[in-house]
Amino acid sequence: EKKAQLYSKMVALQDKKQKMDKLLGALHTLRDQHLNNSSSFLPAAGSPQRSIDQRSAASIASAPVGPTVAVNEEPNSLASSAAYHPDCVTSQNDSEEDNLNPTEKLQKLNEVRKRLNELRELVHYYEQTSD
Repeated sequence: EKKAQLYSKMVALQDKKQKMDKLLGALHTLRDQHLNNSSSFLPAAGSPQRSIDQRSAASIASAPVGPTVAVNEEPNSLASSAAYHPDCVTSQNDSEEDNLNPTEKLQKLNEVRKRLNELRELVHYYEQTSD
């Protein structure tokens, strides 16, 4: 029973993380577009920010995410039409979690924390530019 509760919490957190990653990517794209539009007026203003965008985009793309459950909002995608088998996923998750040591778990947690901070920075940036 505890295992089922932990599994459902893990799936919910993974869903939230994937949505956060999508939003973060969209915000990076929007900010890049905004910086590109404003760079014609201030050419040097966007360059330091852009290097941060490239670093964070690379960290999102290369970050090990561990066991994930595909969540896709497009109705005609393969992920949404695939059958969901909780027993298979649970046994896979158990074996992968057993292989992770505390240092790796901490590293993954820190990566998620880093992405959250980047998202906060982007929100703060948009709040300032919208005023």
